[in-house]
Amino acid sequence: MTNRERAQERLNNAACKLTIKGAQEAIAGYQRSIDYYNSLPIWKISAYDIQLELSRTADQIEILEAVIEILTEQAEAEIAVGTIQTIVTLVKSFPKTTVMRKMVAMIANKLRKLGISLSECFRRAWSLVKGFINNDGIGGEAHYGSSN
Repeated sequence: MTNRERAQERLNNAACKLTIKGAQEAIAGYQRSIDYYNSLPIWKISAYDIQLELSRTADQIEILEAVIEILTEQAEAEIAVGTIQTIVTLVKSFPKTTVMRKMVAMIANKLRKLGISLSECFRRAWSLVKGFINNDGIGGEAHYGSSN
């Protein structure tokens, strides 16, 4: 089972309500634990129990990183859908390029709140908008001037 599958299983668990911030805080806690174990004298670190605990902690960090990735993708999709629903009404009022720029800016600003770097936000927003426009034809020439 891959880390992504394990992360998805953890997210599907009804008792588990993970958030991106909660997962980041858990990773920080696990990292503090690793730092503590690494600060021990070498003869204590070589003990089997400590090595096993370090391995388990590293596995938990990898799973939590996969959880963050999944939650970020879900949040991106929700942001894109919400923004696109808002913008679709503007398609008939503004030129296609203006609508696309507004969509990219709105999505990028919402993604920025997830803690993603600004350049990555704009890259992801542009790919979402481009995919939406190419797949659905919204903003295409066929939609201008029509009452649809």
